Amino acid sequence: MLIVNPDWEDLLQDLPCPSDSESRGVKFQCHLVFTLIVYLNLSLRDFLFFLFESSIPSVRQRAGTFMGNNPTWEVPFAPARMYQAWHSRFPRCVDHLHDTIVKQCAEEIILKESNCIISEKTLKVKQKQCTMESIRTTLDPGKLVAQYREFAPFTWALLLIFTTVPNAHRKQKAAAARRRKAAVHGDHTGLREESESEPDSWIEDMDGGDSWGDGFSGETGEDWKAQGFVRNATFTLVFVISMMAFTRNGATNLFAMVLGLFLEIGGTSSRVISTLSNAGVCVSTTTIERLKKVLSDDAKHHAVQLMQGSDQFMTIFDNINIYLRKFQQRLFNKNSMIHATNVAVVALHDVSSEAGNLSKKLENRGKRSAATGDDIKPTLEDEQKIFGSFKGLVTHFILAYCPGNESWKDRPRMIKIADELMASDRPLPVRKSDTRPLGMFDVDEGSKKGIINVLKSIQEISGLTEEEWSGKVRIIAGDWLTTSNLRSARRDRNDDINSMERLEYPEDLSQLFHFALNASHMMMRLHFGNAINDPGSLAKHKGLLNRTWDAAKLNYADGKALIRHSLIARILYTIMLKNGMTRWSELAKWKPEEEEVSKFVQEFVLEYTNPSTAENAKAIQDDWRAHSVYFIRDTLLFCEFEHAVSHADAGRVLRVLKYWSFSFRGAGLHNYARECIEILLRWKYELSPELRAALEQSWFINRWGLPGRWIAADLYLEQLNFWVKRVFIAKGSGVTLRYIIEKGSACVEAFREISHLFARTFGYADRARRHKEVDIGQDLRLLTEDMFRARLHVPTADRGVLTAAKVNKKTGKVTVASQSAIVDCFDTGIQLLNDGKFSEFIHTTTWDPAVGYPVDVLLSQAEATDVLRNGSIFDSVDENPITRDDFDDIDDGDTHKQRCPGLGSLGGGMDYADSIV
Repeated sequence: MLIVNPDWEDLLQDLPCPSDSESRGVKFQCHLVFTLIVYLNLSLRDFLFFLFESSIPSVRQRAGTFMGNNPTWEVPFAPARMYQAWHSRFPRCVDHLHDTIVKQCAEEIILKESNCIISEKTLKVKQKQCTMESIRTTLDPGKLVAQYREFAPFTWALLLIFTTVPNAHRKQKAAAARRRKAAVHGDHTGLREESESEPDSWIEDMDGGDSWGDGFSGETGEDWKAQGFVRNATFTLVFVISMMAFTRNGATNLFAMVLGLFLEIGGTSSRVISTLSNAGVCVSTTTIERLKKVLSDDAKHHAVQLMQGSDQFMTIFDNINIYLRKFQQRLFNKNSMIHATNVAVVALHDVSSEAGNLSKKLENRGKRSAATGDDIKPTLEDEQKIFGSFKGLVTHFILAYCPGNESWKDRPRMIKIADELMASDRPLPVRKSDTRPLGMFDVDEGSKKGIINVLKSIQEISGLTEEEWSGKVRIIAGDWLTTSNLRSARRDRNDDINSMERLEYPEDLSQLFHFALNASHMMMRLHFGNAINDPGSLAKHKGLLNRTWDAAKLNYADGKALIRHSLIARILYTIMLKNGMTRWSELAKWKPEEEEVSKFVQEFVLEYTNPSTAENAKAIQDDWRAHSVYFIRDTLLFCEFEHAVSHADAGRVLRVLKYWSFSFRGAGLHNYARECIEILLRWKYELSPELRAALEQSWFINRWGLPGRWIAADLYLEQLNFWVKRVFIAKGSGVTLRYIIEKGSACVEAFREISHLFARTFGYADRARRHKEVDIGQDLRLLTEDMFRARLHVPTADRGVLTAAKVNKKTGKVTVASQSAIVDCFDTGIQLLNDGKFSEFIHTTTWDPAVGYPVDVLLSQAEATDVLRNGSIFDSVDENPITRDDFDDIDDGDTHKQRCPGLGSLGGGMDYADSIV
């Protein structure tokens, strides 16, 4: 607060007495103020600094008004008039000052900052020195923000002011928000009515901040959205400064390299990249292609280092088929297909060297001859743990999808209790997996000869001799076809010359994502049913939810979402039934206590996952209720399998395989039924503890190093396949096998990280599928209300679902159905395996020291599949009709917020968690 000296009036006696008009004018008032400045011996420079640097609201307000620009004012822009006055009264001083400022800013500030940037070594990238490790650290665009602020503060501040000064609309919107806030709190202190005559007085509204750029963070890329900007100002500044630096000195190419690689791997046209390169925005297409070759070579070298080291690793591969159209051919005007094999190696941590002891592995061959049927049957302990997991899963589904659950007061505690209910055997410690793609090989592994050629190619690229490669146990992972062909090739080479040729060193391991694919096929085959006479069938629910996918070509994500929606709806319907509710709105108002939820879950699991409940229903010909019980049990078992994978718990996985060994058999999926038995018997009889631990670790991949975020290892390889043939594929006639091997397969994991890092850094992260209009809550409401009308879980006699009628192709006669189409696949599988099939499996798969592996390996097929035929594509058991062509099929929920824990580890996207399919 300024204090006027009482003697100041004596100082005014020498001034001429103004006239009445002058006493009210501005000049006399200015005289008085200047007299005070003289009296206080205050320099005009300090006074002006005070005006424009003060934080006092009233002073900032008037300074902002002075700097404003309004055409309606007598002097629209006051600083311009001030400059003219300086120039007219002090021409030499002003000219000298003007020249000095321009020279200083242009030569000493801007050029100094520019020289600092172009001489910085960290902003220069040499292609030959790029590696897979440096590509994740050096080419980090987020670091440029801090570097440019350090090396070019003046340029950064100038561009930031130009970019982020609010326009009239934003200022008016902010002022209106402040007025509303003041009105709510009843605080009008310091609140100034905004006037149209002073639209540029925004300086006092910055809450004491000196720059509108203070809220922008290049590391998160999200703060600019909170400021109300549509575009990322931080990205704009980095873009402009990088472009100017690259234009001045081509060696300062860090951002240009990152942006060029981002555009190239994103599928940008080469013409667009060339145009941007001429503007100094990014490097040329030729440079990017050379960089892709360097990265691909280093990726292979990185994988070879792991294979040549002392640490244990596993090799996983799968065939990849790329369809080439006519426009992608160079010489031949015809369509063709590339058949190749994609390979990756994964490091295994804390695995004993005894896991690679080949002699111990060979000693254990044939010990399964002592196996009995009890080795694959679930024990009482297995049932108790499975039911415990069922209760935990049902609790999680209620807490995630029951309407109004967000307001339940005990919800956090109930979530914790649900986690404790989940079984836990031997989960892996949480750590980030070391995955190293080897890229594609010009070999088709879809046959016995192909498997042998792939293994030979991997041995050659590893740099190990045949003796070194075949002297240890090598874990070879893949789908059922891969492991089956490997065993067949081993049988055929039983009497070859050495361990390499006899294929004694590979330890084959079927992977879990393909188990999930075939389990989905099994559930669709068992429960797709008939929409007309079975209201609890998936076919009926597909129609109710207006699913548009073709039942003749079902995508994995679509089928999995339909199954999960149907399960959750049955749980919510049972809650309504148990509590006497008749409307969805009543369920939304339900506010249960912890004990009430626990009691319901206990009763639900005991009643609706118990086969005896279904048998009692079938006794009165209530197939609707029996079918629902079987469906709930089978789906919860799949959920348990997925939850076990997400926590890398091999013990729980093996427990589920015990149940599936019978269920697959009862559903007619004999290949994977035998594979379940193969794994169970090998685990118990033919593996050392060290090798068993290594195989269990080979099932799981954790790309993030986060708890509960493990995925199946073959799902990781499926994602690599998708990036190779769909995302980072070359354009036009560049799609050749040679190009993909050299530049487009081994380095795709780094490409993915670069594109995601670039997007996240500048605020344009990958978007989840949010374009659907119907929320999952509406799906569940529709299904629940339909079940309520059908009285699905209310015991009712004479609600049979009969098998489809058969037509004799020769006579044309129709055989009327008389058998129930609802069967317990688990019970059927037990009957089939007890009928000599288990003994037959042991006979045809056990190694004999005298004769080696048996030759007659064809098992007789079961004759219990006709009951499940309903005229759909799922009647086929020769091959899996479920496809995985879209990214949603292999999406593990990386870009989604998971609503229910333990989901996404087996792919299928997260549509069932957030929106309609």
